[in-house]
Amino acid sequence: MAWLFSAEPKVIPIRLTTILLIVFGVWISVTTYFAIDTTQSYDLWQRTEKTLLLSLFVIIMPTTRVRAHALIWIVAISLGYYAILGVGWVVVGRARGAAGRGGVSGRHGWRPGLPAVW
Repeated sequence: MAWLFSAEPKVIPIRLTTILLIVFGVWISVTTYFAIDTTQSYDLWQRTEKTLLLSLFVIIMPTTRVRAHALIWIVAISLGYYAILGVGWVVVGRARGAAGRGGVSGRHGWRPGLPAVW
């Protein structure tokens, strides 16, 4: 938040990836506006646009070597946290939710080794 109010220049680097990300965000907005079920579409649009804005923010922020290292450390610590959390769920035995409420053979009767065609 402090970055928004700082005096340093805020420039989006003009690269193919950045342009495609912006075009994709606009495309998602247009298709959401014309969706059949706008209530469900709006929820998905909001989540997707937040992700795209975070991606643009990650592209803009690492302007110095220190910021790039800080970004790498944040990603590494986040991945480590969720890895430890996932291992904890497996050890405790609550990992059923990862494969669905019914475990590996959910409500569709899917078994490992058989194609999952509904």
